[in-house]
Amino acid sequence: MELIELFCIICFTALCTAIDESGIPKPAIKLNTAWSQVFYTERVELSCTVEGSSEWNITWFRDSKEIQADHVVLSTDGTTLSIPAASVVDAGKYMCEGQHKNRTLTPYKSDELTLKVDEIPVPSVALQTPWSAFFTSESVELKCSMEDSPDLWTYTWYRGGVSLGSEGSDLTISQVRPEHAGQYTCTGQLKGRPVKSEHSKAQSLEVKEIPVPSVALQTPWSPVFTSESVELKCSMEDSPDLWTYTWYRGGQEVVQEAAVSFGSEGSVLTISQVRPEHAGQYTCTGQLKGRPVKSEPSKPQSLEVKEIPVPLVALQTPWPDVFPSEKAEMNCKMQDSPDDWTYTWYRGGQKMAVQEPGVSFGSDGSQLVISSARQEHEGEYNCTGQLKGRAPVTSEHSKPLSLSVYDKKPTPELIQDPGHRKMYAKESIKFSCKVSASSGWEFHWFKDSAKLPNQGENYTIPSASYVNAGAHRCRATRGQEPPFTTDSNTITINVEERPRATVTLLTGWSEVFSADRLDLKCEVHGSEDTWNYTWFGGSEQSPLSFNAKHPVMSKDVNQSHYSCMGNRSSRPLYSQRSEPFKTTNLLLKRRVLLSISGCLFFGIIAVFIGCIVMRITRKPVTSEDKPEEVNLFLTRAELQASDVAPCPLAEYVSDEEKPALTKDAEDIDPVCHESTPLPLSFSEVEAETSETNGGLKSFKY
Repeated sequence: MELIELFCIICFTALCTAIDESGIPKPAIKLNTAWSQVFYTERVELSCTVEGSSEWNITWFRDSKEIQADHVVLSTDGTTLSIPAASVVDAGKYMCEGQHKNRTLTPYKSDELTLKVDEIPVPSVALQTPWSAFFTSESVELKCSMEDSPDLWTYTWYRGGVSLGSEGSDLTISQVRPEHAGQYTCTGQLKGRPVKSEHSKAQSLEVKEIPVPSVALQTPWSPVFTSESVELKCSMEDSPDLWTYTWYRGGQEVVQEAAVSFGSEGSVLTISQVRPEHAGQYTCTGQLKGRPVKSEPSKPQSLEVKEIPVPLVALQTPWPDVFPSEKAEMNCKMQDSPDDWTYTWYRGGQKMAVQEPGVSFGSDGSQLVISSARQEHEGEYNCTGQLKGRAPVTSEHSKPLSLSVYDKKPTPELIQDPGHRKMYAKESIKFSCKVSASSGWEFHWFKDSAKLPNQGENYTIPSASYVNAGAHRCRATRGQEPPFTTDSNTITINVEERPRATVTLLTGWSEVFSADRLDLKCEVHGSEDTWNYTWFGGSEQSPLSFNAKHPVMSKDVNQSHYSCMGNRSSRPLYSQRSEPFKTTNLLLKRRVLLSISGCLFFGIIAVFIGCIVMRITRKPVTSEDKPEEVNLFLTRAELQASDVAPCPLAEYVSDEEKPALTKDAEDIDPVCHESTPLPLSFSEVEAETSETNGGLKSFKY
């Protein structure tokens, strides 16, 4: 019983709570859409119900103001309020009021329902990597998200306004390429609802080719020498600080060791004391910090390493020994790039002072000049080289060069060959100028005070004449500005003419007409020595004979000129050649005289015969009429007795004008004897010579 009473009490209490004080049911308002957050343009539906009765008129209120039907869509019974496209004006506090259709009851309002209408959010695109520029082959991830309730949305991606056809908040490009670069945007779509956002702000995606680093030699010179420090730098043109670097030599990775170190993320390679094994082709690669991007190797940078060269000392003057007061000059040079070095000189292993008396050095020390040599300058010279501006590079000492200094000046020796002081014309004379010490001499020749043309160590007079007579000497010189000189002894020579050979005719006049040859004789006058003789004919240079006498046959008409010369074994070895002896006139006159003699002979015979004929045939005459006979032909006795009788042969043969014989000329024998010599003065007869097969000359008159 008690249980029943308790149950009744509970039911009565529940009934009392469902009916207000007046007993009128309360309207209930609710949002019919499945989501409480409404966005612009979205459809919204509200419903208002009164429990226990359907005979109610429903009135809708927003923010205590009745909602007019023209702004919303109401159902037929008014219990449903629809907003086709929500906007900001649709937001507010909604409630509904129920009015009974048949009864006059006090209207009763529902509880308020707040409707919030939000703007459609705009998504944002963000790179998930801390860098915006990507290199090819890298992975790229972009995220599209809404700030509020991102899980309620689906997303669509665009590049350059063109849909990529991909959905999801994340966009991943596993191996980016240059064509992936561009402006990326996204839009959001509410899941299960026709709410689509605008495009997000664009996110720029930059895609670059992986750069190739470059290697540069930081030291301003190449090649480098052993013990020098070398620095190479590897760098990227774009954002070099984002990279770390790896070095290679000849394709093998360079590791850190005692002389090799790296700096600035490996971009600098330093070799503190370079050695020949450090030479080669250096390359480097870049690795992006924290990113799996590795570049291609750079172009190779050649590093040439050389051993420090040793300078060479050479004499500028071409002799290693000098005389007191003579100039000496030597040079210290590197064979390769000599202008990059400065030089230091040593004598006898001791460093030479820069201000040493009598010694001067070139601007870079490469030249050493001794202006006036002395004994203390003798010794062994060497040098070292230092690279300009590169203090640690100093060469070893060069090989020594020995310089000798004589204690006195040399005297040239003048030698004559042959050594006769009296020379004959056309003889050859050779002078030699000898300096027994050192080398590199030039010789100058003098006769008396006149300078002769230079002919080197020897001076030859091929054919002496009187102009070559005089005092001869030589001078030896070497070097320049001024040259070192020394004079020789003096040799004086005299030059005389050679004795001349002469030709005489040995054949007498009577023999000219009776003999068939002429005999010529060669003599050298003014000398009592014994001579040998050589005969020459015409223009022929070949000897005809070698006797003192030479016969000329009458048949040798081709030989018109004969000359001779003497020779012997003692000086002078030969004489001057004689003047040519001309046999042309003599042979011509011989023929002419023979012709005239024949004519006279036959003429006398003809006259004699005519006289006989006349004696026989003439009539006798009386003694009174007979004239005195004249004897046309004188006897020899009469001719000898006559003082005016000429020698017709002599007058005809001679071409000289003879003075008329007078009685005072008693010392002249007027008689023409056979032994009377013929005069030897002939006038020139023009002769043209021509060669014959026998080599003789013919005369043409």
